[in-house]
Amino acid sequence: MARRADLTRDERLRCRVLRDEGRTYPYIASRVGCSERQARRACDLIRITPQKKTGRRPKLAPEHLEEVISWIQASFTHRCMKIQTTVRIFVPENDNLSGNGGE
Repeated sequence: MARRADLTRDERLRCRVLRDEGRTYPYIASRVGCSERQARRACDLIRITPQKKTGRRPKLAPEHLEEVISWIQASFTHRCMKIQTTVRIFVPENDNLSGNGGE
């Protein structure tokens, strides 16, 4: 079964309002456009706004990403370079991207 996208804050709020009006989960799901499980979870949550997602932070800052993309697109030679060579160009030697904490 395919994973559905998380509900937005407004969709969760709409689920809660419909449930407070006495609507059933199947009705809520059809009105909001989500699964019954998502509707039930949205109604059972204590907080409407979600906590910040956890996970690995990107190694390249968004402002540098545009610079790297434009640099790669600027030349055929740049597009043919190995990724390790490109990393050496944009990342100083003392930055550790291997993720082993500098060991």
